Amino acid sequence: MLTYSPSTVDGYSFGKILDRFITGGRFKDVYPADTPDDALRMLLHKRSDMMPHTELDMIHLLRKAGAENEIKKLSPPIEKVPTYLIFSKKRKKAAQLADKFVTAINEMKKDGTYEKLYYKAD
Repeated sequence: MLTYSPSTVDGYSFGKILDRFITGGRFKDVYPADTPDDALRMLLHKRSDMMPHTELDMIHLLRKAGAENEIKKLSPPIEKVPTYLIFSKKRKKAAQLADKFVTAINEMKKDGTYEKLYYKAD
């Protein structure tokens, strides 16, 4: 058992590896929160020792809380978890919108815009 206690977001998956640690009793305690902001507050107020979360969302949360310099990010990541965009079938032309989105992302990756935006968020 690890002597650390993470704050987590109730209902979130953090990837297969970390999910197994969380549900398998591998941590001393696990402190579930309703929102990522609440989990971050637990970490910043030293009620937890760590917080698993996606990199870009964590950057956003830290900026919003004015706490960019108050945490240390583990590197490399424990695992990379794919993120998907979903479109409602109730929306007219959802499939066409999804196709346009994929085309735009691929064009941004080819011309370097995607990478610039990614690192700008960092």
